[in-house]
Amino acid sequence: MGNPIVTTTSRSWQQITNLAAVLQGISLANGYLTDVGQNIWTTDNQRTDENALGIMLYSGDITSSPAERPAKAEREIEIYAEVAIATDQDDAHQQIHSVIEDVERCVTTYAKAQFAQPSVPTTPLRVGSIKILDRPEGASVIVAVITVLARYFR
Repeated sequence: MGNPIVTTTSRSWQQITNLAAVLQGISLANGYLTDVGQNIWTTDNQRTDENALGIMLYSGDITSSPAERPAKAEREIEIYAEVAIATDQDDAHQQIHSVIEDVERCVTTYAKAQFAQPSVPTTPLRVGSIKILDRPEGASVIVAVITVLARYFR
């Protein structure tokens, strides 16, 4: 017997694709510091250019929401937005900070828009921790991981 065919998308995966869609709005033309929104990936095979400035989204922990109510059980998913910038660029360290600021601003702007339309059933996103990873001597990239948190009803 073969694997079952998936005909619907899980709620947790919807949060990841929702974040990907939101982050695609990051561009110089939209008033951001970078054009990182041109390259948002959710799977490795989407990344065709290893040197392209972009963000890879990974799943993190899925837990019960701290604000869970018995009548409306919630989950919270951590989504890791990882950006790696080649260190051979003179401004790589500056760029990583620009991408961090762009992601935080984009997610905050989206969250404010969600609250302005309470009738729209959307999941609030928020930035959690931000970490620029230690770079071993000789490493060819600077990497930052931005944790974005999303809640959804079970």
